[in-house]
Amino acid sequence: MSEVAFWFRRDLRLDDNVGLSYACSKGLTVRFFFIFDPRILDPLPRDDHRVSFLWNQLSHLGRELQERGQLLQVWYGPPSEVWKTILSLYPKIQFVVCNHDYEPYARERDEAIRALCQQSGVTFYSFKDQVIFEKSEIVTQNQEVFRVFTPYKKKWLSRLTPESTKEARVTWSSLPPLKGQGAVTEKVRKRGSLSPIFLCSMEDIEEIGFKKSQKIPKEHFFHDEVLRYYGRRRDYPAEEKGTTRLGLYLRFGLVSVRQCVRQALRLKAYDWLSELIWREFFMMLLYHFPDTVNRPFRKEFNSFPYRYQESEWQRWCAGETGVPIVDAGMRELNQTGYMHNRVRMIVASYLTKHLLHDWRLGERYFSQKLFDFDLSANVGNWQWVAGCGVDAAPYFRIFNPSIQQKRFDPNCEYVKRWVPEVFSSSYPPPLVDHSFARQRALSAFQRLPKGYVK
Repeated sequence: MSEVAFWFRRDLRLDDNVGLSYACSKGLTVRFFFIFDPRILDPLPRDDHRVSFLWNQLSHLGRELQERGQLLQVWYGPPSEVWKTILSLYPKIQFVVCNHDYEPYARERDEAIRALCQQSGVTFYSFKDQVIFEKSEIVTQNQEVFRVFTPYKKKWLSRLTPESTKEARVTWSSLPPLKGQGAVTEKVRKRGSLSPIFLCSMEDIEEIGFKKSQKIPKEHFFHDEVLRYYGRRRDYPAEEKGTTRLGLYLRFGLVSVRQCVRQALRLKAYDWLSELIWREFFMMLLYHFPDTVNRPFRKEFNSFPYRYQESEWQRWCAGETGVPIVDAGMRELNQTGYMHNRVRMIVASYLTKHLLHDWRLGERYFSQKLFDFDLSANVGNWQWVAGCGVDAAPYFRIFNPSIQQKRFDPNCEYVKRWVPEVFSSSYPPPLVDHSFARQRALSAFQRLPKGYVK
């Protein structure tokens, strides 16, 4: 009898999961897989906190499946090689099911797996799950990609229906229970210890060459009260429950975006709903313009006169710029893997406009440090702040960090939490005077090709 393989990726949950719902609806045996991809893992530090978090979540997911009489197999190796092995070990698999991923490498990987399945006589299915609207579902009347957020949001909202956010129910009762994977492990081991492919026992993270990180992610606040008052509290970094901190959980699909939108609509939390729409805006932009991972969306910026000074860069990274709100944000990031969204904009503006350092430096630093790192949002937001992305902040919008601090941290609660020496003689003066830095940045923008500065 035919079997189905479900491939977990950015959807590590057993409820409201579109691909999983389809896989479990066919009345066939379903085998569940996750693959640790060395192409993604190899560049990371061996104590990377995101990998520790992912390992813990997979262990939890495995236990949840066991409670349902099912098994999760976690593999390590290049996905194409792993799938060749899986399909040879389980010749009854006729369907490989997963959910769409929109990042450039993920699309390349999935096309390779689709081709492999086709060669093996296996059908590859992929579904929309991590967004409400994808690819070219929200476009202009001329069928062009939106480059400005507000009209995109209006079109997004106009297309939203109850069907858009309907729960994808998963039926477990018809699935036959699976036996242990010991025999499979033995077969894989016989392939040789030098093989880059292996089946994880999930006993210790050192199995995949990592060690447990000491950083623990902050609790998320997916609560009615937080959503109701999100619009009032979200800009104040000292506010403990001002934001939901759901970015990490959406990144790995531990929470369904449909559930989030349903909750936002129920509570009329429209400011928070807008943030969910921004998330999809950046995802679809990266889908259509994958080269923006390394290049500015606005081509005029290819000639932008960035400067670089190693000592300034190091002090920005360490949170020692002499600008309290900037230093507080960077220290929070370095110590916890988290930074408040308002503060992210301030520190990004400081690097790209006060110091005139290339936005790609900051984007990559954030990508290494953030628990909730998401490629499309990170690239999109850094380019937005730097002025070289779509719907970018006007070039003359150069945050004054002192004013930002007075407005959003008036009692210095946030600053004193992370920069306790802020009012002492040991705290350094600012790297650069704001008025001088602002004028220097404006002059740099004025040298861009005609058409950018209006």
